[in-house]
Amino acid sequence: MKKTALLFCAVCTAAALTACKGGTNTQQSPAMGLEEQTPPVIEGQALYNEVYVWPEQDGFLPDSEIINFTVSNNTDEEIYFNSAFFKLYRVWENGHQEAVLYKDGGDCFTEEAQLAPPHDTTVFTANIAQHYDLPLEEGEYLIELDNGLTSGFTITADAKEIVSPNADISMKTQTDVYLVADDFIRVIITNNGTEDYHVSLTDFAIEKFEDGAVSMTPWHAEIGCETRLGSTIKPGESDTWTLYPREFSGMKLQEGIYAVYLNGIEAKFSVMKNLPMN
Repeated sequence: MKKTALLFCAVCTAAALTACKGGTNTQQSPAMGLEEQTPPVIEGQALYNEVYVWPEQDGFLPDSEIINFTVSNNTDEEIYFNSAFFKLYRVWENGHQEAVLYKDGGDCFTEEAQLAPPHDTTVFTANIAQHYDLPLEEGEYLIELDNGLTSGFTITADAKEIVSPNADISMKTQTDVYLVADDFIRVIITNNGTEDYHVSLTDFAIEKFEDGAVSMTPWHAEIGCETRLGSTIKPGESDTWTLYPREFSGMKLQEGIYAVYLNGIEAKFSVMKNLPMN
């Protein structure tokens, strides 16, 4: 999987997208469940001619946290789009499309431009768990990237489980136990793979386990969804991140079991009022 991500501000991203869109026609990816069917052109939608998007497999489980899509650029120009932003739509049997609502704090996206080189492909990773409540209902869906490119996909309990694309990335908390009074959590991320791994603050979420249920709160600072520079972890190296619970929609730690979440990777830790006496 080859993916080139360049960090841009929102203005730069918009400028790049505008430059790439001019004078092109619309072409959507094959509709879900129907092989080799070319969807109709949507009038007025600024998409790219001969640029296609399709999911990595036919169906996905309702609790799939991450779904990958291939973006194939069959033009002579570079195509830019936001590497994080996307919208989901539920597609009903009568063809009606209904937007799936973001979870609380899930409308926060990092501003990074991703490049699809001419006559080449790249992989777009949709972090479903970070932006939407899981599980998704079974049925047909449409994903829309920030430049209007779309792809259909199916959510079904019969889908096969996908191996995490971050299998070579490991993460652990600096300590197994934090106190209710602590105002930060530190995690250590290690790249055991052979390619650079990019981490952004908005990739993180904090999970709380309670009564058999899991609630996930993505990063969403009180000042709003802002662009934060991330870091690139080289193969064989580690990086330490300090996370502040208050920046996760005002979260306050309580006694219980938690986990820091990063693109399908979990690092569990406990929260106690006081450390146990030896």
